[in-house]
Parts: sequence; structure tokens; C-alpha cells
Amino acid sequence: MYAMTEAQVLGASESGGIGWVLGIGLAVLAVAVVGMLVWVVRKGIQTRAEEPEPPSPESQPRKPARPTHEEDYREDDAGEFPTDGGRLLPHELKGVSSHRAEPPEGGRPKHTPGHSGGFGSGGAGG
Repeated sequence: MYAMTEAQVLGASESGGIGWVLGIGLAVLAVAVVGMLVWVVRKGIQTRAEEPEPPSPESQPRKPARPTHEEDYREDDAGEFPTDGGRLLPHELKGVSSHRAEPPEGGRPKHTPGHSGGFGSGGAGG
């Protein structure tokens, strides 16, 4: 048979005492965390209740009755770019100096597929 000495009995009871203290400490900590979470939720509910209500659909801005987009056709001034293959430097460029023009026949120019060299057109590319 196995017999415990007095030192072994005292050691076992002390370690059991530390276990109880640790268990009680963890329980107190758990209650504190739960209490803090309950407080945070209540505070959030109070804050949400103090916020103004969302605006009603009647108070939302309305789209204007008239169109806001206007198309304007402009032609570049002739003679602005060199025709000999040279280039203009930034300090040689003039400000915007185009003038109004009548819209071309048939409205805006349309995309004409089949021209070579464009992206995805199957042209020679580079």
C-alpha cells in the first residue's frame, strides 16, 4: 500500500489552495468582462437612440427638371500645329483659342470599325 507523508499531504493541500484562488480569480475576471460587455451594449443603444432619425424621402434633394448637360462643338484654330513634321514645345503653345462651330451633319462623329492600328482592331500595331 501507498502511504503519504505529512510533507506530501501539506504540499497537496497548498497546491489545491492555489487552484481555488486561481479559479475564483478567473471567475471574478469573467464576471467583470461580462459586465463590461453589458455596459458597452447599453451605452451603444443609448447613443443610437440620441442620434437624429434618418431623413424622410420627401426631404431628399430632387433632380433638376431641365437637362444639366449641354453639348458644344468647337473647331481648333488653323495653323496652330507645324506641318513640316516638327513639334511645338510647351512654351510655344497658345491658350485655348478655339471657336464655336455648327455641329457636323448627322451629329457627333461615330466610331468607324475596321481602321487598322487601333487597339483590338487587328491592325499592324507595334
